[in-house]
Amino acid sequence: MAGACLSLSARVAFAQTPTPGAGQTVVVLPFSGQASEALRSDVEDAVHNALLARGARVPQRSEVLGAIGVAAPQDPGAIVLLARNMGGTHVVTGIVRPLAGQYNLSLTLYEVPSGRNARQEGNIGQDDAQASLGPLLEALFSPNALSAPAPDPEELRRQEEARQREEARRREEEARQREEARRRQEEEARRRQSQWERDHPLRRFDDGGPFSLGLRLGVGGLLVGTREVPAVPAGTPAPPAPTSTVFTLRADGTLALRALSGLELLGSLELMTSPTAAVGLGAGAQWNLPASSRSRFRASAGLVLGLWQGVTGARLTSVWIAPHARAEVTLLQGVAAYGGLELDLVPGSNGGLVSLVVGLGVRLRLGN
Repeated sequence: MAGACLSLSARVAFAQTPTPGAGQTVVVLPFSGQASEALRSDVEDAVHNALLARGARVPQRSEVLGAIGVAAPQDPGAIVLLARNMGGTHVVTGIVRPLAGQYNLSLTLYEVPSGRNARQEGNIGQDDAQASLGPLLEALFSPNALSAPAPDPEELRRQEEARQREEARRREEEARQREEARRRQEEEARRRQSQWERDHPLRRFDDGGPFSLGLRLGVGGLLVGTREVPAVPAGTPAPPAPTSTVFTLRADGTLALRALSGLELLGSLELMTSPTAAVGLGAGAQWNLPASSRSRFRASAGLVLGLWQGVTGARLTSVWIAPHARAEVTLLQGVAAYGGLELDLVPGSNGGLVSLVVGLGVRLRLGN
């Protein structure tokens, strides 16, 4: 028959420790395990008697079962609470596993005041159980076998509150840093925007004054119209056909309407030198888009209505209709260059005149 499987160092420690259970109240809960109920009951009685022999007060099994009620507690906290309610200082639980000619016994000890626990396991011979249980109980009740004391709930609560405060402080610090970074980004964006606005001041279409004088040269083609054919004596070779290329010079004067930003009243005088000499005089309006911008570029479109008078060639007196579309770039304050397309429509009984001209010019703004 084999005794408990214990190391030599453990046996030396047993001799240096006081008798387990002396002056203590040890509650022994019903043992569990794969062994038969009879074997579990016998092992439980053996542990009960061994503790009594060592001077411990051990409540009777019936008293323990009455305190348990329906089922033995499994949670360490519930086990300790049961022993405390019974006035115990310690509580012992066991697991019994049958072996050939002996059994394996695993004992767990809970110290009621502190909640610490210890666990010992050994193989016990059935014929010398009391002799084998002695070293196992000595090892179980050894102060060195107990686990570290359970943390004080109040201390745990204080630690958790401190941790939560630190976590909240950390989150607040991170939020503050994010807010500072956002403010710095916004300030940098405002600084860049302010610098860009200083480098690109806002320009109205009439910067430089409400009045403007413009002069442009235009070249294009005659789409519809009669051309003067020079008279020659009989027998003289015919001259080449007159050109259909159109050359014009146009002067514009404008007045900006501040009440309608972007709109200008327009007066125009146009001289046509080819394919026939003519003069056009009219008035109208043009719209500038955008009316205000930080860019130096803008576009305009307008229409002039007036009279057209042919001087040579097609000596036609008629209505002059002249729509145009231009692109303009500001060169200096009040000075801009422009270019675009212009159409001259002069209706007449002989078909009139229609020309399309590409013009380039400059205009100067005056006034305050």
